[in-house]
Amino acid sequence: METSEFERRVGDPVPGVRLAALAELADLAKRKEAGAEFVPALLGLLGEPAGEVRSAAATALGWIAFRAQTADPALLEPATRLLDDPVAMIRHDGAWILESLAQRGVADGKAIPALIRNLGHDNGDTRAASAFCLYELAKIGHADPAALTALEKLAATATDQTESRAATSPPADLKRRLGKVPR
Repeated sequence: METSEFERRVGDPVPGVRLAALAELADLAKRKEAGAEFVPALLGLLGEPAGEVRSAAATALGWIAFRAQTADPALLEPATRLLDDPVAMIRHDGAWILESLAQRGVADGKAIPALIRNLGHDNGDTRAASAFCLYELAKIGHADPAALTALEKLAATATDQTESRAATSPPADLKRRLGKVPR
């Protein structure tokens, strides 16, 4: 899909047309057939009032960030804002985008307070994505003692296997990175 066609379709007043274009783009990004050329249009859609449009745009951005060879630092601030969205899966996608950026060495640590808050979110996927993101941030120098405490609390109350793995894998490494255990 060409960017001009995508922009035309996501500008359509019919919600179904917009969502179909976003779903198609997410699928293309998942297969590495779409990338950074769509980021400006997607960033614009993150401010949409309709939660399903914001969610679809965040998912497409997540796939672009996940599949990218290099990280785009311009995604840090918008992804951090997603962590406070009222829609749980948008929060999840914000953490996923930040995790993908951190895996490629791009982070500023500004998202840590929101990620810690999201460890207490009602949605298990949001909690798990936030835990994995905190771990990736710690690996590149953004370890935070409050994150360790929050992850240990989450590990004690995890409700499913993914969430449990997300909460229990990082603390040992975080303790080492924070100098709380010998190397």
